[in-house]
Amino acid sequence: MGRKKLFATDFDGTLSQYPDGVRQDYLDMIEKFRAAGNVFGIITGRTYSNADYIIKDYLKYCDFIMCMTGAYAIGNDGETLFEYRGDGAILPELLKTIARLGTGYLYFADGRESFRIDLDKPVDDEHEGIVEARRHATFTQVNACFDPEDHFRRCVDYLEKNYGDKISININGHCVDIPPYGVNKGMAVARMAEYFGVAKEDIFTAGDNDNDAPMISRFNGYTVPHGTDACKSAAKKVLVNVGEMLADVMENY
Repeated sequence: MGRKKLFATDFDGTLSQYPDGVRQDYLDMIEKFRAAGNVFGIITGRTYSNADYIIKDYLKYCDFIMCMTGAYAIGNDGETLFEYRGDGAILPELLKTIARLGTGYLYFADGRESFRIDLDKPVDDEHEGIVEARRHATFTQVNACFDPEDHFRRCVDYLEKNYGDKISININGHCVDIPPYGVNKGMAVARMAEYFGVAKEDIFTAGDNDNDAPMISRFNGYTVPHGTDACKSAAKKVLVNVGEMLADVMENY
């Protein structure tokens, strides 16, 4: 048996691909990879509650699942491995700012709990979502989206300029996943590899969107044919699916 390897993959668009979802042959390859003494896990931008079916259906195939861009991690037993929380004092103003910029949806999460901000009414100090936000001393992630492209860019630039020392903006299409400052998938995978005792050269990652680029560029990264330019620029290889990627790792590394 060779050195222990760790493989971390994005879920939507990478492990799960339209229209087939997560195919059985991918799961068979995951089991083969883990049976060889390796570590496999999923890292997603979804909140914990929005990842409930991923956890329910696929945790048994994983050694870990990381939600919220890696800000919250659970092990195979469902227990928390580590988490990163930001200062909740910025939440009310941040949420009101995002709503004012014009977002399609808006959520915030604090650990395993997540809360939707109703955009059908003014998001002011009396809004129930803002009242709830004031109750939280910490936050784990804020999720929003902006459309069209020029509006998206203006909004991201504004948030980076005004809150960039307190939050991390991770781009997923026209959506933004906003965990605490310094949190991204590359940092989170490094923390997970440390937990499992895996050397940097034995870490492998896969993703398809810009928020995956930090882990693809930092480690031995793969992307899929529909991956973004940022992923393709960062990846060592472009393969069709995670099953092929795991086979490549086992055969060539």
